[in-house]
Amino acid sequence: MIAVFAGYIGAGAFTVLTGVLLLAHQQRPVGRLLLAVSVASAAWFALHGVYYQFGAKLGISINVLQLLELARDACWVAFFGRLLAGLGDRAYQRRMRIGVRALLLALVLGAVLVEMPDAVTLSLGLDGHSARQLYLLVGLLASLGGLVLVEQVFRNTARDSRWALKHLCFGAGLIFSYDFYLYADAVLFHRIEFITWIARGLINSFAVPMIAISAARNREWELKIFVSRQVVLHSVALLATGLYLLLMAGAGYYIQVFGGEWGRALSVAFFCAAALVLVTLFFSVQLRSRMRLFLAKHFYRNKYEYGEEWLKFTQALARTTLTPHLLSDTILGAVSDIVDSPGGLMWRKLPSGNFVVSAQLGMYENCKVEINAADPFITVLERWAAVVDVGDDAQLESGPGAAVPPWLLELPRIALIVPVVHGPELLAFMVLAKARTNSQFDLEDMDLLGTVGRQAASYLALVRATDALSEARQFETFNRLSAFLVHDLKNVVAQLSLIVSNSKKHGQNPDFVEDAFNTVADAVAKMNRMLGGLR
Repeated sequence: MIAVFAGYIGAGAFTVLTGVLLLAHQQRPVGRLLLAVSVASAAWFALHGVYYQFGAKLGISINVLQLLELARDACWVAFFGRLLAGLGDRAYQRRMRIGVRALLLALVLGAVLVEMPDAVTLSLGLDGHSARQLYLLVGLLASLGGLVLVEQVFRNTARDSRWALKHLCFGAGLIFSYDFYLYADAVLFHRIEFITWIARGLINSFAVPMIAISAARNREWELKIFVSRQVVLHSVALLATGLYLLLMAGAGYYIQVFGGEWGRALSVAFFCAAALVLVTLFFSVQLRSRMRLFLAKHFYRNKYEYGEEWLKFTQALARTTLTPHLLSDTILGAVSDIVDSPGGLMWRKLPSGNFVVSAQLGMYENCKVEINAADPFITVLERWAAVVDVGDDAQLESGPGAAVPPWLLELPRIALIVPVVHGPELLAFMVLAKARTNSQFDLEDMDLLGTVGRQAASYLALVRATDALSEARQFETFNRLSAFLVHDLKNVVAQLSLIVSNSKKHGQNPDFVEDAFNTVADAVAKMNRMLGGLR
């Protein structure tokens, strides 16, 4: 009775949704695909109720239910594939199409397994149990692929358009999450839990209002979608984590089954070790760098998202103070992050013209070398104003690389020298270590670092101008103070000089002596006031 009730509830919910979509979206390509999803789901759940109520009398086979389920999954895949169409460059679009077609092919394989006669199954070396296991694996793969598609659409949608899409993603995510739980449990224990199976009608009906809200909010289904590199990285990490957990769950199950009396303890220990490995990989900076490099190389035309990198670098500089030491640390850290370098050094120009180490990162904390302004390396670097790749033998034989000091080349893992040039003047230069992935730097890296170096030079020039202005103001204050002091000192000297010049002529005059002492007392008072002002 519960199975019949759940089936009819699901059928009724999707029938209402079908009516709503027929009124609003029947003329739109994306709307027609969502309509197909709703019709397939309504038919599937309606047949569920009929099967469990009249299946024996009408001769309805369970295979028909399985085929309708596969058809519904295919409609969902096609719908989200349509939403994701047109993302990114051609390479990304090609891979998206391959992924969607692979899922559809898996669903076709599941349909073939359902309808395959027993004689053909046996001729292929598959017994009934193996064929059922393959079907369960197809269902598991379809639910996992559906979750990935939902997550990809949601994360890649512009924030101002998510209000029209989020409820659809939440509803579809609920459907696929429940299917994933159902088939994962079935694959592990070689049977489908009946209560979990029949409850799908109720669970799926919960998603219908959310799908209807999205349909009402976006009647055109023209979503502003873009591909964010961070989102793609997170999606790949999510997919890899899901596959890893599936493999570990399967391995743990077999350890528990075939481990005998030690099976339970061994499976617990295995799961703890697997969780430790997963956490270690999750926080691995080098693994994240390699994933980012792989995605940039195979999914995007450009290695960098220039707008994002530029804003991130500018915001990092804006957050720091104009203190030279703190600004140098910020510049070196921000530039190192751009090329994924784990360490580096920065030399800054002093008023004397010499260059001293102003920032250190990673493995170069003990380097304190001061470079003279007349050093040929400084002269050549200022004249060429180009990024030097110390791993390029051609640059070391000619151009700015030929003047690099030997001691600088002996620093561990050194890779790039980035000049910080403001106009014709070299204000600083940075030395960066090799990337965490040990990949070679190309012309795209050089161009970006050259541009970033000029941006950093403007901040250093601002710091120098601010220091010069502050020093000029201090001198102006000192000059004003000196003028007042000189004026007061001249008055005191004039008074005392007058006493000295008249002392020989009027030294015996009591009135003169009294007046002289009063003048000296007044001079002492003036000197004390000046000392007080100086303090």
